[in-house]
Amino acid sequence: MEFVGRERHVVAVRRAARFGSDLSVTFVDGAMGIGKTALVRTALSALHSDDAAALAPRIEWISAHPDDRAATRPIDIVSHDGRPTVIVVDDVQWADDPLLDQLESWIAGFGAPLSLIVIHRPIGVPLRLLAAARRSGARLDRIQVGPLDSAAVEALITDAIDDDILAAEGVPAIVEHADGNPLFVTLLTQVWRAIPDADRFASTLKGVRLGDLPSAHGALRTDLDRLAPGEREVLRAMAFSGTFRLATICRLSGMTADDVTQSLAILRARELLVVRADGETVIAHPLIRAAAYRSIPLDHRRTQHRLLLDELDGLSAVQRAENLALLGDELTATELDEICATAATRIATDPDDVVRWTAATLHLSSERRDVLRARALLASGEPAGALRGLGEPRHDESVVVTAERARALYALGRIDDLADAASDRRRRSRETTVLHAQGLVAKDDWRGAEALLVEAAAEDLEVEFVLDAFRMLRAVEAGDVDAARAALPSADRIAAVGERDVEAALLALVWIAGATVQLDLPHESSIAISVGGRLARAAGDTAVLAQLSAFRAIAAVARGEHSTARAEITDARRYARLSRDPDARQLTAAARRLHRLVTGEPNTDTWLPEHVARSAWVRRLTHPILLVTAVHERRPAPSDPGAWHRSVWNGLHFAAGAYARAAEGKPRDAARMLAAARAATSASDVPYHAACVDYLESELLFVSGELDEAARRIEAARDSFERVQFHGLQHAAELRAALIDERHRSDELSVLTEREREVARFVAEGSSNKEIAALLSISVRTVEEHVSRVRTKLGLTSRAAVGSALARARSPR
Repeated sequence: MEFVGRERHVVAVRRAARFGSDLSVTFVDGAMGIGKTALVRTALSALHSDDAAALAPRIEWISAHPDDRAATRPIDIVSHDGRPTVIVVDDVQWADDPLLDQLESWIAGFGAPLSLIVIHRPIGVPLRLLAAARRSGARLDRIQVGPLDSAAVEALITDAIDDDILAAEGVPAIVEHADGNPLFVTLLTQVWRAIPDADRFASTLKGVRLGDLPSAHGALRTDLDRLAPGEREVLRAMAFSGTFRLATICRLSGMTADDVTQSLAILRARELLVVRADGETVIAHPLIRAAAYRSIPLDHRRTQHRLLLDELDGLSAVQRAENLALLGDELTATELDEICATAATRIATDPDDVVRWTAATLHLSSERRDVLRARALLASGEPAGALRGLGEPRHDESVVVTAERARALYALGRIDDLADAASDRRRRSRETTVLHAQGLVAKDDWRGAEALLVEAAAEDLEVEFVLDAFRMLRAVEAGDVDAARAALPSADRIAAVGERDVEAALLALVWIAGATVQLDLPHESSIAISVGGRLARAAGDTAVLAQLSAFRAIAAVARGEHSTARAEITDARRYARLSRDPDARQLTAAARRLHRLVTGEPNTDTWLPEHVARSAWVRRLTHPILLVTAVHERRPAPSDPGAWHRSVWNGLHFAAGAYARAAEGKPRDAARMLAAARAATSASDVPYHAACVDYLESELLFVSGELDEAARRIEAARDSFERVQFHGLQHAAELRAALIDERHRSDELSVLTEREREVARFVAEGSSNKEIAALLSISVRTVEEHVSRVRTKLGLTSRAAVGSALARARSPR
């Protein structure tokens, strides 16, 4: 359908997005279905087509609707390079507090020219957002999107339906009742398709002005009410069941199988029902399903849910939970227990389900429900919501609730508050103690963490496993490989932790995975990651699932198992997006960058900007990977995590400059900047700092044809990476060395002319000079001269050595 009737509004939106100032906030308001989103999309599409690619701003879309998973995206939008950015927030009237907090922070300071376009209903703009925009001094604009005029509505109708289907009298009838709303135009056009008669059409709508209805569901309900009774009942039954099962639909609708089948065919013909790729028949659109559901009186809805729950064919646990949640305040304590049982299995895979289901049970008191809801909110990256849901600490609070509170405090970075919660002996548990230790390690307080774990291990033998894992990681951090291997728990002991299902051991397994990946202990790391993954899925800990998948990916890259690495990175990305955990995000970014460096795959990630990890040991583990890959991709290195890395950070910025100068054909400038990079890293006594520069310099030498020096540099880098146990970068250096070697071998024959190479090949095959002369139609004397020149150029003392030289050039050294 062509976009019509909004030319003036398109110009206004484009003007708002052209950065007349560093910050502008534009409010685009209009009734539901009036075409606000389509307007902005059209305007920004035209903006991109007019601007050169280098000048075009970044455009990011955010849906504020709570059912839209894109609402988790805003945290990924950051200013990398000062590039102008347009952020569009659709349906802001649905925005929750975290999204509004993020929008206010961008308004307060984004770090680049920002045009924020907010789409909302006429009375749906959050007042706090409007106040923040006014306080900021931003340029404010308002674009009111009103009804289309009659000509535009007519254009929409005639574009949507062929003239032979839509009678001429239908156009004015639809224009009269649509109130200029494009959504209503679409709905009324569907009505006219079924009732192509002006009198019947008007009778169907008599007494109902579509513009007076509060939502699209009302408009759709008008469309549904004109269905025959049997069709309407089947559609309503489908709204409950989700998919078509004949016995279920018969029971819910009270109709015979023949009548249901007949109505089903009509609903398919009218495109209200469609067949999915998996063969299931479903309602064509969620709005239609919602409209059919809402057209049923509340009491009857609950009766239908009860019928569906008693369905003899049975429902899956998830379907039962969905239906139970829709019973609302009719839920019993037993049904709440059933919801909780299903919710406990869904936290890791779809925490939003759990949040939605448990929201319907808040009229009942349940500690189990409160803990599951808090854990689901944590799994979906909402620790503040989890903390609010648990309420204020109580003197009679159980250790389970206190442990969940501690998890939320850790996720929020409130380590001091976590320490207070863990210090209360009445509610202290193994999990709160381990979380406290994790918080201390994150702050690099290794002594404090060890003292805490030693004290706890004296009272609880299970903590000894955590203490051993801690000592192993600390030894790796100190570069003491022997001590790290000595502290490593046996494979049987790691596996036994999983058998005992010790939830507090999750952190220990993350530490073991991180240490064993660095020590290149594939058997132990595989067991730790497998056991940890099983425990994390049972606990619904998406942050740990992301970290473990990232570790497995890094190990797979080091072993050259690229398909495994790719699959693990996919899992890590999914869980890191859900949890929004900074350690998980940085580990995932490092794994993806390392995989791309080794395989040469293009950068297709837009969601992996650098995030400063919460834990210092994670920053140190990932930083060399992120630094090397950042410079390798000729873009700024990630933010410096501390003074300890400042020298290499500056050095690699110089190396990036050398890349640019070499690409511009300025070898002297490139050499000067490489010297500056060397000087910047010389102050560091950390082996991999110089190795990073060696790696990058070898590439420049390779491009410039200095293969011998390039080979020396890459071998030095490879040896350094091996010594410090960075096996992923070691593998990357080995691949680079092989490429240099291949070029070196091919260049050995480059000194020969084409004819000399032909003669050399025949000599290598054992042909005599006379045979070569006949094959090439030249004289024997000429062949003798070619053979002599080949031996001289290649430094060979005999004819037999020619064959050896060619064989050497064709095979790896």
